[in-house]
Amino acid sequence: MSSVMRPGSRSIATALWAFPLFWLVDMGQTWSITLALTVAQLALSMMYGPLAAFFSEMFSAELRYSGASLGYQLGALLGGAIAPLVSVALLETTGGTAAISIYIIVVSLIAIGCTLALTETYRNEMEDARTHA
Repeated sequence: MSSVMRPGSRSIATALWAFPLFWLVDMGQTWSITLALTVAQLALSMMYGPLAAFFSEMFSAELRYSGASLGYQLGALLGGAIAPLVSVALLETTGGTAAISIYIIVVSLIAIGCTLALTETYRNEMEDARTHA
């Protein structure tokens, strides 16, 4: 998988949409909320689409299923379970959504940094030599 296809590099769209998302939602119009959530879902889908292949490339054949599952589940727990709590706390503390947008940008930058730090594997064999012995 080339670095262009890395899920974290697609976090750029999420980071760029963080402020417009809440500007449109705060308008309170059906069309603006629909547009805000549709674009946000498109950005999210662009990250999740290649995620299975990305995780599969990170582990050897013996560990691939467990490693991919553990990585996905821990990521969902740490990222997905904490984000709503942080967002509510930021909203209550600041009284506005700008802090939530900044939080989304920071998390997106972390995702970009993490995926860029991983070793590229698209030229490596997916199967280990031992599996064909």
